[in-house]
Amino acid sequence: MDLAFLRPMYERTGPWTSVYLDASRDTHDAAKVIDLRWSALRDHLAGACDRDVEAIAAAVLADRDPGRHGLALFANGGEVVVREELPTPPTHDQASHSLLPYAMPLAVAHGEEVPWIRVVVDRTGASITEVTGGATARTSTVEGGETFGLTKSKPGGWSAPRYQRAAEEAWDRNAGDVAKAVTQLVKRTGAEIVILAGDVRARGACKENLPAAILDRVVETDAGSRASTDTHALDQAAEVAIAEHIAARHVAITDRFRQDSGRNAVTGLDDVVRALAEAKVDTLLLENDPSSNDHVWIGEAPSQIAVSEEESRAQGVESPERVRADSAILRTLAMTDASLLTVESGDVAMSDGIGALLRYR
Repeated sequence: MDLAFLRPMYERTGPWTSVYLDASRDTHDAAKVIDLRWSALRDHLAGACDRDVEAIAAAVLADRDPGRHGLALFANGGEVVVREELPTPPTHDQASHSLLPYAMPLAVAHGEEVPWIRVVVDRTGASITEVTGGATARTSTVEGGETFGLTKSKPGGWSAPRYQRAAEEAWDRNAGDVAKAVTQLVKRTGAEIVILAGDVRARGACKENLPAAILDRVVETDAGSRASTDTHALDQAAEVAIAEHIAARHVAITDRFRQDSGRNAVTGLDDVVRALAEAKVDTLLLENDPSSNDHVWIGEAPSQIAVSEEESRAQGVESPERVRADSAILRTLAMTDASLLTVESGDVAMSDGIGALLRYR
């Protein structure tokens, strides 16, 4: 899981007010229920900045999205710095005021974002849909340079083979134009999956023109066509491909962790925190436990994280602060370009429910 979306919070100095609220509007009295929920949460924010609380109150009031959903709101300096709509409501409403934002529930709900593109081809070009970084899908078209002779002639006549060859050559050149556009888009967006749909002949020609590194990312589907406006089957194919991709990546990471244990992997809170302080962590594996009472000591810099006040002072921190371990760990991960993988309890043998794959030993 890429945690770059959390950086805007960690670029500011605390304290923070963090709120997770069920903001579902699926009943006739939803507005009243939400107001009661928010009123109950405000009672837990004694000592928080009044301007932060009012900023969150305004954000809750402004939300008018229908259906079941949740809100994750993080306020600092009198403004809501991060507002995320959660696809499903939180299991319970919660509010906190602390030096660091309580962002772990948001990270877990956010899940993994897989940049991908969908290419629906025919013999004249392609429609390409791009989905990267959680942004709204963007669709563009690629029209091949060849328009003459795209339809094969009917059998008969001395010139029929020549026209048929000309049509096939035109298809191939158009497929080459599509493949070139796909290659450039993958390089620009970092798309990890290329879903290839549409005309069977055009798909094959497009694949023949793709470099091997991109061909490895291609998932073909018979769903949909360029002429159709119904994308339901294509959307389902994308969901399946993304889920399989994420599952395969999880297996690869956990297998690597098991194999590298004792070499390029560490386990246990103490060793992981020390690796974080040295920016050694590539991927952190964590059993998500909201009830955890683990704490660490931090300074202003993300790399200033320690398991004890003494170690924190040894890092040069004059006034160490004791904070939730998961909140501090998220900050360091996000600001050192490390990633997070949450695992179910017992899936991977780890001391303290935490482990890390290292960038170097």
